[in-house]
Order: sequence, then structure tokens, then C-alpha cells
Amino acid sequence: MPIARLCLRNSIKLSDVIEILKASFVDAAVVELEMNKEEISGSKISVMSGVHRKDVTRLQRSGAELKPEKNVVARVMVAWQQDPRFRTKNGKPRVLNAEGRDSEFAQLVESVTGGDLNSYATLFEMERIGVLSKQGKRVKLRWRDYVSAGNLQEGLGMLADDANDLMSAVEENVYANHSVPNLHLKTEFDNISSAALPKIRQWMLNEGSLLHKRAREFLSQFDLDFNPKMETKTGGARVILGAFSRIIEERV
Repeated sequence: MPIARLCLRNSIKLSDVIEILKASFVDAAVVELEMNKEEISGSKISVMSGVHRKDVTRLQRSGAELKPEKNVVARVMVAWQQDPRFRTKNGKPRVLNAEGRDSEFAQLVESVTGGDLNSYATLFEMERIGVLSKQGKRVKLRWRDYVSAGNLQEGLGMLADDANDLMSAVEENVYANHSVPNLHLKTEFDNISSAALPKIRQWMLNEGSLLHKRAREFLSQFDLDFNPKMETKTGGARVILGAFSRIIEERV
């Protein structure tokens, strides 16, 4: 029901959803075959996924993939807070020079994108959405965390990415039998005073942000991009901590 409402409100038709599902099933089947080191063929994908053989061929020829791009602004914000090159001795994001292609801010963006993105475009976007402030030739980080707002495409992309990680975490808890399970918690109260909702909304945002700040401080110790001492270790593992809050006002 929530997915249907979201689609209806944003003119996303059933045919579009079905096409996305077909591509998702095809991608998932390919991943399964690769993991098992099996030969990849249209017939196998069709049998595994239930997607018609003709649709499998069409989707593969079109190169349709559902691999969401990582948000550059969010990644720049994390690097600004965790990379020792861009932090003060007290561990706070430094005010950076942003003038010129070799500026400190340009180096920050390059450390995240590998030079594939113009630093001025990133600066423009971060200033536009208010996550940094510009003072002459220098820039200062204003927000700790990136929250998508007012951008439907980006919001849906984040939803898809987060939903995939949540479902995978639950699946692992059910089937993988790890000695330490994935975190999967939910706190809910259903008779809250409506007058307190603005205060609660702000508390949720602040406390959630602080939790993720602590998580970033902890995890960055083990990330090869942020801790040079870990360079000799094998990398590539992903660790995800998700959080969300929702305030539902009573409607009479």
C-alpha cells in the first residue's frame, strides 16, 4: 500500500513499476549466477526469475541496471568530517580554501570522486542546498548529515537503496545464523500529544544525527580510505547503519 500511494501521488504508472521489477529480477538472477560461478544465459535467468525470455534479452541489450549512484554530496560531507586532511586537531571539519582547481575543497572532492567531477559544480550544489556556507574564498560545513528534501528522483533512489539493505539485513538474520545478528530495532508509541510533535521531530533529528556521528567516528578507523594504517589490510567490505523517523499526526 505505501508503495502504491507513492506511485499514485507522483504519476508513476503500474507499467513502469512492472518494468522496474523485471529489471530487478534479471539483475538479481545474474548476481546469483555470478556468485555460484555458473554460466550466465538468458534461459537460466528466465527460469530463475520468471521474466519472459524475450524481456530478458531486451533488458540485457538495453543495458538496464538498477545500481544507484552514491550521493556525491553525502560522500563529500563524510570525507570532510572523517579524513584527517580536512579536520582540525580537535576532530572538527576545517574551514577550507575553495579558490582554484588545486584548492583544499577541490582536493576534498577529488578524494571522493577521483577527479571525475568538477569541484565547482559540487560547491555550487552544496551551497544551493545549504550544507555549507561560503565566506569569501573559504567554505565551512554547516550540516553533519545529508537529508534528501524536495528532490523526488533522489529521494526514491535513497528509498530503493535503503530498502534493499534493510531486506538483506532481515534475510541474513533469518537464514545466515550469524553469531551476532544484524541490528533491526523499532520504537513506537501510539498516543503521543500532538502539541509535542514539533519538539519530538527535532529531538529525533538531533539524536539520530549524533548517533551517526559516533558511528562514522568508529567505522572510519577501519576504512582504508580514512586510516592509512589499514592500507595493508584487505578492504571492500560494506557496513551500513540506517535510521529513520516518522511522525504521524492524528487526523479526525
